[in-house]
Amino acid sequence: MINLARKTGKCTLAAMAVLVMTVFVVPDGWGRVVRRVYPEQPRYAFTPAPYVYGKFGMFNPNDEGFPDGLDGFSSGFFGGLGLGYRSTPFLAFEGEIDFYETDFGPEDLRVTPIVFNFRFIYPTPSVEPYLEAGVGIYFAEFEFFNGFGIETDTGAGFGFHLGAGLDFKISPGIIVGIELRWFTAEPDFSDVFGPDPDVGGLAINFLLRALF
Repeated sequence: MINLARKTGKCTLAAMAVLVMTVFVVPDGWGRVVRRVYPEQPRYAFTPAPYVYGKFGMFNPNDEGFPDGLDGFSSGFFGGLGLGYRSTPFLAFEGEIDFYETDFGPEDLRVTPIVFNFRFIYPTPSVEPYLEAGVGIYFAEFEFFNGFGIETDTGAGFGFHLGAGLDFKISPGIIVGIELRWFTAEPDFSDVFGPDPDVGGLAINFLLRALF
């Protein structure tokens, strides 16, 4: 009886060992063991880099009454080229030259801003929202009716802007985006009667950035 009990106990221990091996080790064929390997979670990788970019879109003039503003002037083309450097995941510096135009009957306004821009970015692997702010010099050419005919006047003045945008990473070196920018500037015209008009407004642009 004692020998039988000992044999029964040994069989029970052997069965438990086989059960443990079956639960925690999965055999794959003879002599091989398959272990579960879980992929690492994707991480955001950042490398400081310069980039170039272009933009095109539409300029919507402010609605202040003329001559203080551009009320009554039509929407027009807005475009620009720039060079930037992203120094951290959260901050980029940019310099750009833009062009936009608007008109009201025979009167035509063309402006070329040269601006310096800061972008404050929320970094993610695929889509990045950002806020922006900057300053610049706005060079303007204004064709207006002086009571006898069309006269052309030029001027330049300080301006600043605020904006927001959204970038979409379509490849490691290519980014497309959309941007909304409000700006104000008052170039110093010499022949315009009354106060110099605010030539600012709201620009909505599509962007393409190419990283070096």
